[in-house]
Amino acid sequence: MLLLFNLTGGGIITQGILDWQGAALPVWIQACGGISWLAGMILAVMAVTCLGVINTTGNSSGLVIKGPYRWTRNPQYLGMMVALIGWGLMTGSILTLITGGMAWIPLCLVPRTEEPWLLERYGAAYQEYLQSVPRFLWM
Repeated sequence: MLLLFNLTGGGIITQGILDWQGAALPVWIQACGGISWLAGMILAVMAVTCLGVINTTGNSSGLVIKGPYRWTRNPQYLGMMVALIGWGLMTGSILTLITGGMAWIPLCLVPRTEEPWLLERYGAAYQEYLQSVPRFLWM
């Protein structure tokens, strides 16, 4: 999945650059998009830093429930969702907004496949975590 996310993200970034100002969005919307993009990227980087590269790539060095993982079980994915929409708004590209929105589909589905694996790996500790922290901020 990491390769898929990197390819998708790279394609959406390229698309935004190539279609820069494809739609004449007001400057204030583009500014809000820039803030959203930056906030999402900061959240995603904080999450990777907190989780560590070993856990991020699927290896196990223990259950992490600190940092942004206190508020959401998937801060990397949530950060990328916010960043993708922010990027589309910042670039003023409707096509990039649509593509970024479509990229939400795997970002919403992947946690559903990861959770059984994590439950098997961490047992009762992960079950308690599942019940106390939402998947994103809304689930």
